[in-house]
Amino acid sequence: MKFKIPLTVISFIALAAILIITSGCEKDDPAEKPSLTTAAVTEIAQTTAKSGGNITDDGGAPVNARGVVWSTSQEPNVTNNEGITNDGEGTGQFTSNLTGLQHETTYYVRAYASNSEGTSYGNQVSFSTEGIPLYNLTLEADPQEAGTVDGAGEYPEGEEVALTATAEEGYQFVNWTDGDDTEISDQENFEFTMPAEDVTLTANFFVSDGTTSTVNDIEGNIYKTVYIGGKKWMAENLKVTKYNDESEILTDITETEWEENEEGAYAVHPHEDEYGGIYGIDSEEEMIDAYGLLYNWYAVDDERGLCPAGWRVASKDDWDELVDYLVSEYELHNDGGNQDPEGVGNALKSCLQVHSPLGGECDVSKHPRWDSHGTQYGFDQFGFSALPISGEVAYNNFGILGNNAKWWLSDDADWAEIEAYVTLILGSSPYIMESSYFKTNRLPVRCIRD
Repeated sequence: MKFKIPLTVISFIALAAILIITSGCEKDDPAEKPSLTTAAVTEIAQTTAKSGGNITDDGGAPVNARGVVWSTSQEPNVTNNEGITNDGEGTGQFTSNLTGLQHETTYYVRAYASNSEGTSYGNQVSFSTEGIPLYNLTLEADPQEAGTVDGAGEYPEGEEVALTATAEEGYQFVNWTDGDDTEISDQENFEFTMPAEDVTLTANFFVSDGTTSTVNDIEGNIYKTVYIGGKKWMAENLKVTKYNDESEILTDITETEWEENEEGAYAVHPHEDEYGGIYGIDSEEEMIDAYGLLYNWYAVDDERGLCPAGWRVASKDDWDELVDYLVSEYELHNDGGNQDPEGVGNALKSCLQVHSPLGGECDVSKHPRWDSHGTQYGFDQFGFSALPISGEVAYNNFGILGNNAKWWLSDDADWAEIEAYVTLILGSSPYIMESSYFKTNRLPVRCIRD
């Protein structure tokens, strides 16, 4: 008996065979490189930035590498670049950190993505890194005329800047200080590390003791000046006959008027005495030129001003500071019981003296000069050139030239309204003393400037 297969079954089998054959003959769609875009560059700094990309299609094959490439040349790629990141796998957005950049430089960036078919790139974007901030370094010299400074300018944070301070003749370098007067260095030449802010540094100079210059008073008289201990002193006695407002200072008054007068006044030491002329001085003008004028203390205290503009009559504190400085810095003494010639007084005296042991130009007979003394003599170490002159109204005389040097101070005496302080250097002593005299006395004046 024959088995008969239904027609419908035969038709189904034939159709299935056709489908199998047809399916076996078709090929898979080929894979492609990924599709992506490059993200905008953000957070741009001096040496860093951020970018990234967005892989929108893997191209039919898994993305096995992605990131960004950058260069200062256009169209960077994974084999020709100045920097590259590797930011994982797969599609979607990713962020890339660009590092190691140069400041103030333009870069070109492209995102990349790789799969089995190769590497593709997003659109190119460009950006420029920020410049490094520069800060001002200002240099000053104090005093301004004391020296020069080099190294000022604009610098980035952390830069080592070579600074140089050069003292002018007559000055010595002290140190560098900042705006808070804090010492930065005690070396003329040093390297300063620039901070992240503007800075002003000052090179401080000290005037060398004995450095000289000149100053004019309101009448045009020219005075030699000398630096000692950081202050400028007149190296001559004052000669002015007018106050700084050009009003005349009282003069040509009698001895009685001197004793009773409480107005500023001046006198000239006579160039002749009961014994005849003063050797070496033949006129009133020569006396003024040699020893200056003699003032009462009321002229010293007058608010119209006796000293040149910017100057003042030296005070008790000024003299005390001067003595302390010379004792500490030069090993001079100011001991009243010590007759060693190496005293402050002798160091400030003019060396002009009868029979000066220094000889040469110091050994003189003509005025201006000090009288001879067996052990004490001036050696004028700093150019102060103190000379001996005074005139005491109380004794109705001008004193004898050659013995003692005295100057008014700007201070009232503490214990007596009618007296004021005086500094004395005696010809017979090596030291300086202080005393007080009646304000009506006639004494020379030395001015000082800080």
